[in-house]
Amino acid sequence: VLTPVELVKCRMQVDAKQMYRSAWDCCRDVVKRDGLRGLMRGFAATEAREILGNGLFFWSYALVKDQLGQAQEGVTPTWLHRVGVSILAGGLAGMMFWTVVLPIDVAKTNIKSA
Repeated sequence: VLTPVELVKCRMQVDAKQMYRSAWDCCRDVVKRDGLRGLMRGFAATEAREILGNGLFFWSYALVKDQLGQAQEGVTPTWLHRVGVSILAGGLAGMMFWTVVLPIDVAKTNIKSA
């Protein structure tokens, strides 16, 4: 599902001549020109981005949350501390995701926009 949606999104974003009236119009044009296989253009790049990026995201999220969430001995962490650690871990994991995945995402967008 992700690859065809990303393909239509990328095509519509670079549509300077405004050939497409809607996402369905873009989808129909791709199928007419390239067949159903055309909707899967860039599948490998999309999957590489998703698999690598999400694996790295969840690994780094868990690592940061474990390291920052450790309470001192005998001290129970407050609700605010736990929420703050989760927010910080999510932000840092997101930074890791895009730092590593951005070159793959650029290649994916170029493949799908062609």
